[in-house]
Amino acid sequence: MSEDDPRLATVRQNLRLAIAYRDTTAAEISRAAGLSVNGLGSFLRAKSSISYANLLRVCDALRIPIGILHRPGAITPGRLELQEALEGLSPDQVERALALVEEERPPRP
Repeated sequence: MSEDDPRLATVRQNLRLAIAYRDTTAAEISRAAGLSVNGLGSFLRAKSSISYANLLRVCDALRIPIGILHRPGAITPGRLELQEALEGLSPDQVERALALVEEERPPRP
């Protein structure tokens, strides 16, 4: 992925949102992820790249799955709360919750 890839802009925006919604700072997340304070900030300002391994560590520190970073609009307070709730459920509870969601979902075209 090149630095001008629009997906990187989405990743940066989603990371900024997750940091804000977690009521923390990029510096605090950097420290929690074991990165230099300037490393994450520089990536967020599009001044440098970040390795996949370091991005995983940032996601761990933010308690978000890395897969949602690439989807525009994927980071919202409700989705972050839902993600945390899902992580605490047993597989059976997840299946029951999914069945409830499917009941409420409008039919697909």
